[in-house]
Amino acid sequence: MLIDKQVRKIVKNKNGIFRTADFLEQGFHNRLLNVLLRENKIIRLKRGLYQWIGDGEAEEATVLFLLFPDAVLNMNSALYYHGYTDRTPERWHLAVDKNSNK
Repeated sequence: MLIDKQVRKIVKNKNGIFRTADFLEQGFHNRLLNVLLRENKIIRLKRGLYQWIGDGEAEEATVLFLLFPDAVLNMNSALYYHGYTDRTPERWHLAVDKNSNK
């Protein structure tokens, strides 16, 4: 389908993570996102931010930076992300300013 190819193009250009605005800019309607959610082709990360499921899923760190743009990786998470250790951390450790928006 033509629509499916256009959607995949948007997703590919955004590395698997995209915003509602990316769809609206291409002339699609919000209802398409609901259809993709029902068909389990995408998941909602938060309001207005979605991730394509399947081929070439985005790295967790990329998702974290989109969800928490003011955050900084620290402790073992930073060591792993920058390649100083090959041990995958059990959880991601982030530091945020105490005055940042929750």
